[in-house]
Amino acid sequence: MRTLRTPTVVVIACALAALLAACASRNVCEELPLSPHAAEALAAVEERVDFELQRPCSFESSHEVTGLSADVVPEQGVRRPRVSFTVHRAERHAFTFSQTRALVAFRAIPLGSRWLRVSAGGLTAEGFSGPTGAGADLAYLRWRRDGVTFELQATLGPRLTEGDVQDLAAALMRNSRRQ
Repeated sequence: MRTLRTPTVVVIACALAALLAACASRNVCEELPLSPHAAEALAAVEERVDFELQRPCSFESSHEVTGLSADVVPEQGVRRPRVSFTVHRAERHAFTFSQTRALVAFRAIPLGSRWLRVSAGGLTAEGFSGPTGAGADLAYLRWRRDGVTFELQATLGPRLTEGDVQDLAAALMRNSRRQ
């Protein structure tokens, strides 16, 4: 029987440690940095909503919140503010993460799409994934917590897959429980 020499054991141990660290880092959804423009917009918008905004997170360090916008969602004669964080990676749109007190419901999905469902942190997100008609596929997931509706909409491709979006939604649902 052959025994491994100490340098070989050290190399194997280091390789395993590096592999474990890489896998573990994928499981941590880090809050995303804000561009100066997005930080300024966030400061202005936070005063106009009656709930605590949840910042988006990502497993990728290359994502950045590049924009923030506010619009309104009509609900039974009331106009409820909705805040949307726009996230880019390498100057290309990756996803939008929105929040509002309005109930955002849908019963139909675009033709050619399929239903998605993700559960995490005691919450369930529902939505769809499929073609947009403009040449790109889209994933959309929606969930509600403490009277706030959260929406995640992502453009799918080789850099952000449907599975990535489902993992991201699960992480955002778990993060929303920590607030």
